[in-house]
Amino acid sequence: MDPDPSFAGKLSATLCSQGYDVEIADGITTAGQRLKDVRFGCVIMDEGLPEMKGHDAVVLLKAISPASQIIMTATRNTMELEARIRQEDIFFYYVKTFDMHELQMAVLDAFRKVAKEERSRARISRGGGGK
Repeated sequence: MDPDPSFAGKLSATLCSQGYDVEIADGITTAGQRLKDVRFGCVIMDEGLPEMKGHDAVVLLKAISPASQIIMTATRNTMELEARIRQEDIFFYYVKTFDMHELQMAVLDAFRKVAKEERSRARISRGGGGK
C-alpha cells in the first residue's frame, strides 16, 4: 500500500523480478479484505496512507493477519514519527530516501522469519517442543 503509484509499481516490479508474488492495494480497506482472503507473509505499507496513518492501521491489519510481517515505509522521517512507528508491531521501518536494496533485504528477512515461525508451530503441534 502506497499513496505513490510510481513507488508501488517500481517496488512491485523489483520484488516480482526476485520471484515474489506481489499485490498492490490502494488502501487499508482493500488490503484488509485481501488479508482475509489470502495469506501474505509480508505487507509493505506507507505511513502516509489516504484513509489513516500507517501506524494506526497496524493494529487493524495484525488483527486480521497476525502472522504477516509489516514493513512500514515513509517519505520523510522525523525522530518523533520514527519513535511512534516503532511502537507498533512492525518488522522493519524503511525511509524511502535510503537505497532500495535495504528494503529488498528486509522483505527477504521477513519471509525468513515467517518460515521459521511456521516451522516452530509445526514442531509444537507435532509435540516436538518449542525450540
